[in-house]
Amino acid sequence: MPFPVSLVTPEAILFEGEASIVIARGIDGELGIQANHAPIIVALDIGQLFIRESDGTQVRAAVHGGFLEMSNNVCTVLADVAEVSEQIDVGRAQEALERAERAERAGDGEAEAAAKRARTRLDVAG
Repeated sequence: MPFPVSLVTPEAILFEGEASIVIARGIDGELGIQANHAPIIVALDIGQLFIRESDGTQVRAAVHGGFLEMSNNVCTVLADVAEVSEQIDVGRAQEALERAERAERAGDGEAEAAAKRARTRLDVAG
């Protein structure tokens, strides 16, 4: 049974449609949402978001924080930053990963999160 799903960032609505399942990475691990799921609000980690549309098409996105809410059989993903697979510039993501890995080796404490974001973008694009 399909249910409405929206993927929204402060800049744009990246997806609106009907889905049979949504899989996201929360801060406590992965979760799957299907129709008639109990109401829930989940803080999202850096990770992939999968939306299987009711026709079987799969939408993949890199999500960098935010929240997923399931309420009244409607799933809304409010992401701090997100990119669907078609929007990801693989060359730019690879450069970002290389910069982050150099910064990690130099002892930059914030570089780990930057590397995780870049790896997620590359995984979604790949």
